[in-house]
Amino acid sequence: MFTASTSITRDAGMKVECEARGKTIILDEPPSLGGTDFGMRC
Repeated sequence: MFTASTSITRDAGMKVECEARGKTIILDEPPSLGGTDFGMRC
């Protein structure tokens, strides 16, 4: 049996943090598209 839990948090602008199994992926857009340029482009 496999059990998983995932959470997604949307921050200011376009920034989205996805966490699964202890790893965090940050997606964002550049400021010209309304993001903060903190992570990978969506």
